[in-house]
Amino acid sequence: MPSTPDPARRIFLENKLEQLKSLLWCCHGDGNRWFEDAGPKHLDNVLWIAAELASEAAELFQRCEGEWSTQA
Repeated sequence: MPSTPDPARRIFLENKLEQLKSLLWCCHGDGNRWFEDAGPKHLDNVLWIAAELASEAAELFQRCEGEWSTQA
Protein backbone atom coordinates (compact mmCIF):
# COMPACT_ATOMS: atom_id res chain seq x y z
CA MET A 1 0.00 0.00 0.00
CA PRO A 2 1.43 3.38 -0.92
CA SER A 3 2.39 5.83 1.78
CA THR A 4 0.54 8.88 0.53
CA PRO A 5 -1.04 12.07 1.86
CA ASP A 6 -4.51 11.82 3.40
CA PRO A 7 -6.59 12.97 0.34
CA ALA A 8 -4.84 10.44 -1.86
CA ARG A 9 -5.43 7.71 0.73
CA ARG A 10 -9.12 8.54 0.75
CA ILE A 11 -9.27 8.19 -3.03
CA PHE A 12 -7.26 4.95 -2.83
CA LEU A 13 -9.67 3.57 -0.23
CA GLU A 14 -12.70 4.59 -2.30
CA ASN A 15 -11.16 2.88 -5.33
CA LYS A 16 -10.50 -0.36 -3.43
CA LEU A 17 -14.04 -0.43 -2.08
CA GLU A 18 -15.50 0.27 -5.55
CA GLN A 19 -13.36 -2.54 -7.01
CA LEU A 20 -14.56 -4.92 -4.31
CA LYS A 21 -18.18 -3.89 -4.87
CA SER A 22 -17.90 -4.50 -8.62
CA LEU A 23 -16.13 -7.82 -8.16
CA LEU A 24 -18.77 -9.10 -5.77
CA TRP A 25 -21.59 -7.81 -7.98
CA CYS A 26 -20.12 -9.73 -10.91
CA CYS A 27 -20.11 -12.86 -8.77
CA HIS A 28 -23.78 -12.66 -7.83
CA GLY A 29 -25.10 -9.14 -8.33
CA ASP A 30 -28.08 -9.84 -10.53
CA GLY A 31 -28.59 -13.50 -9.73
CA ASN A 32 -26.94 -14.67 -12.94
CA ARG A 33 -25.32 -17.57 -11.02
CA TRP A 34 -22.30 -17.82 -13.38
CA PHE A 35 -20.20 -17.91 -10.23
CA GLU A 36 -21.43 -21.42 -9.49
CA ASP A 37 -20.30 -22.67 -12.91
CA ALA A 38 -16.83 -21.07 -12.89
CA GLY A 39 -15.11 -24.07 -11.31
CA PRO A 40 -13.15 -24.39 -8.08
CA LYS A 41 -9.90 -22.83 -9.34
CA HIS A 42 -11.64 -19.67 -10.57
CA LEU A 43 -13.83 -19.49 -7.47
CA ASP A 44 -10.77 -19.68 -5.23
CA ASN A 45 -9.01 -16.96 -7.23
CA VAL A 46 -12.02 -14.63 -7.17
CA LEU A 47 -12.44 -15.09 -3.43
CA TRP A 48 -8.70 -14.51 -2.99
CA ILE A 49 -8.98 -11.21 -4.91
CA ALA A 50 -11.99 -10.17 -2.83
CA ALA A 51 -10.19 -11.03 0.41
CA GLU A 52 -7.09 -9.05 -0.59
CA LEU A 53 -9.17 -6.03 -1.58
CA ALA A 54 -11.07 -6.16 1.71
CA SER A 55 -7.81 -6.50 3.70
CA GLU A 56 -6.19 -3.58 1.87
CA ALA A 57 -9.25 -1.40 2.40
CA ALA A 58 -9.43 -2.32 6.10
CA GLU A 59 -5.72 -1.62 6.61
CA LEU A 60 -5.99 1.74 4.89
CA PHE A 61 -9.08 2.65 6.91
CA GLN A 62 -7.25 1.84 10.16
CA ARG A 63 -4.29 3.99 9.12
CA CYS A 64 -6.60 6.87 8.20
CA GLU A 65 -8.58 6.45 11.40
CA GLY A 66 -5.34 6.71 13.40
CA GLU A 67 -4.49 9.94 11.61
CA TRP A 68 -7.98 11.33 12.20
CA SER A 69 -7.81 10.58 15.92
CA THR A 70 -4.47 12.41 16.26
CA GLN A 71 -5.90 15.42 14.41
CA ALA A 72 -8.90 15.73 16.74
